[in-house]
Amino acid sequence: MKDHVRHGQRARAAGQWTEAHAAYEAAFEAADPESTTERERAEIAGELGLCEVALGKYRD
Repeated sequence: MKDHVRHGQRARAAGQWTEAHAAYEAAFEAADPESTTERERAEIAGELGLCEVALGKYRD
């Protein structure tokens, strides 16, 4: 999971929103509630949301 997060951070910093979205989505899916905190999962979800906004993937 942490590798996905690092990859997402690098991609987002480079303005590669599609790649960042994919990395954060993979991190979110890999975030096991038994081995991660609620805060960690919320931070990943927030980063994923930022990518979705940048890509115009608005949710109702």
